[in-house]
Amino acid sequence: MQADHAYAELLLHFRSHALIDSAKNVLEWDGETMLPEGGVAHRGDQIAELAGIAHEKFIAPRALERLEELSSTDLARGTGERATNLREWRRSTSRKCRLERKLVERTARLTSVAQH
Repeated sequence: MQADHAYAELLLHFRSHALIDSAKNVLEWDGETMLPEGGVAHRGDQIAELAGIAHEKFIAPRALERLEELSSTDLARGTGERATNLREWRRSTSRKCRLERKLVERTARLTSVAQH
């Protein structure tokens, strides 16, 4: 696959992840500011579900394959924006691959309930 095409695919992939993650962040903010007393458990479940979805999205096999493909290209060895993005995506996916979805969800749920 051509490097520019693979990079564009990754850009869309991680943008989609960021949208899911930002929706989770809005729910977290709302939970800290306007959540009715009886909604804590349900909001924790919502946040946990979105955290799990975002986690799975971030470490999707296709994205990992594209990152691997691009790791040996000139695109990854540069100093510009694309090289920086690739380096950060590789670093982040390497860390997140070590976490199970259940742990991510449980942590998000407990943090949400604890905040309230």
